[in-house]
Amino acid sequence: MIRPVFLLLFVLLNAAVLHSEDSYQDDDIRKKLTLCRDDSCRADVHLDAASHFYKAQNQNLDKALQYAQEGTRIAEAAKYRNGMAMGYALMAKIYKAKKDVPNYLRYGRRALQYGITTEADRQPRKPLSESGSTAGKSTTAPDGRRLDDLEQRNQLTQAELARQRAAMEAQQQNQELLRKELEELSSGKLQSELALLAKDSLLSLKDTELLLAVLQAQTQAAELRALAKDNELKELTLKRQKEESRLYSIISVLGLGISCILLIMYFNYRKHAKKLAREKERSDLLLLNILPNEVANELKNTGKARARRYDNVSVMFTDFRNFSVISKSMSPEDLVKEIDHCFSEFDNIISRHGLEKIKTIGDAYMCAGGLPQESEDHALRIVEAALDIQDFVAKHAQESKALGLPSFDIRIGVHSGPVVAGIVGSKKFAYDIWGDTVNTASRMESSGVPGKVNISEYTVQLLNDKYRLESRGKIPVKNLGEMEQYFVIRR
Repeated sequence: MIRPVFLLLFVLLNAAVLHSEDSYQDDDIRKKLTLCRDDSCRADVHLDAASHFYKAQNQNLDKALQYAQEGTRIAEAAKYRNGMAMGYALMAKIYKAKKDVPNYLRYGRRALQYGITTEADRQPRKPLSESGSTAGKSTTAPDGRRLDDLEQRNQLTQAELARQRAAMEAQQQNQELLRKELEELSSGKLQSELALLAKDSLLSLKDTELLLAVLQAQTQAAELRALAKDNELKELTLKRQKEESRLYSIISVLGLGISCILLIMYFNYRKHAKKLAREKERSDLLLLNILPNEVANELKNTGKARARRYDNVSVMFTDFRNFSVISKSMSPEDLVKEIDHCFSEFDNIISRHGLEKIKTIGDAYMCAGGLPQESEDHALRIVEAALDIQDFVAKHAQESKALGLPSFDIRIGVHSGPVVAGIVGSKKFAYDIWGDTVNTASRMESSGVPGKVNISEYTVQLLNDKYRLESRGKIPVKNLGEMEQYFVIRR
């Protein structure tokens, strides 16, 4: 039972102390400030409060520093040298307790600087209640203060005067205590404590300067390393750029060389392609000179051409009379030249009439109409071509006789009917036609007369009375018996 009682008493005492401290802050400080009439008094009140909180049991350093700063500020504004010295000294102690070394050094030096004061500065400050007007003579107290004037002016009771004297004495005691602390600081104790604290915390001025120097050296070294690294990076970049430039140059040269090669290959290809195109064109022309266009295309596309039957075509044969006898009186060159001239004109004539040349055998010339493209007017076109060939030969014979050169007469025979057309053989192949129609057309030519176009009765039926005809009657034909034949006069 005793122990709980003691604990309760201890708690109550602590609460009382705390209440007294808060009461001191809230009541006493404000009352003392209301009694002050000058800045030096207010500075002392703030410094006294700072000292109280600094030395209190729970040591409120933040509040002590607040009042010390305010009291020092008021003392500096009023140029109150004693208050400034006490304020600096008190702030140095507070910062020391807070372990703030730079401010501790700073305000300790200021306390030493303002610690040399005059005797007048050491006199306790007069409360405002005793610092009134001195006009007139009055009774003077043993300490020199004119209490009569103070009593008359403020009309204070003896209890109030006693309280003010007690407050003044407490203030004097606090000032004396601060004065002693300042003297301790000025006696060299501050220097020893500062040195010890700087030694313990490694934050003395020399160490700080050395640390700054080391940091500066490290910073410079780091900057040098960074600069060296930057230079190295620049060199690597430059080297890489040179290598890339060299590689680009090599690639450019190779690209140019490849481009030139490709260009040469392209021009060679075009030249070769043009050559192939010309060769192909020549081969196509040669093939077209041998074969009809449709048959030639079929042969190129499939490699072969199938035989085909045509139900109605017209076939023409021509032959020069006495060719063998006349050719003996001509040189081979002149003979070939003459035959080439005549057959070339025959080619032009049948091409103009849309006929197809089949072949030549010696002095014989064979063509057909109505193939490979079928047509209804093949008989009319082949008879017209025969008449043109007859006119050309007659005119050419007159010109040759006028020049004293040998000349030829020509027989022409035409017959119409069905045939089979196609390519025979695998080498030097040629387009040819077969059937009785071909044999009969040959017989029409051999049984004809030079300078006349001899046609069969069936071809006459296909002309539709568009030509004047001369009937020859029935004429015997080898292997065919007698056949009706006609000469074509003109239209």
